[in-house]
Amino acid sequence: MDSFQLPNAEAGQPYGATLYAVGGKPPYQWSLDPEYSTDFALTGLWLDPSKGLIRGTISDSMAGKTIRFAVIVKDSTGQTALGKPIYEIHVEP
Repeated sequence: MDSFQLPNAEAGQPYGATLYAVGGKPPYQWSLDPEYSTDFALTGLWLDPSKGLIRGTISDSMAGKTIRFAVIVKDSTGQTALGKPIYEIHVEP
């Protein structure tokens, strides 16, 4: 799987990033891949399923760690994107 680095975050501070998809027929539906995102909810972040936005305030317990998660993207015809990239967010203390 490919890995993509999102902008760094700071523990205890608001965070935002936008995921993008290319191809298929918009609009897209975004969801976390449960196989690679089991601890995502513990980070203080959430994924907007209709916009591909990552938002929230990173929990202090994530300081110095890297958050890793994967998403599943479907287009308006129900086709799922090939591959599931792993996204990474490094959290500064």
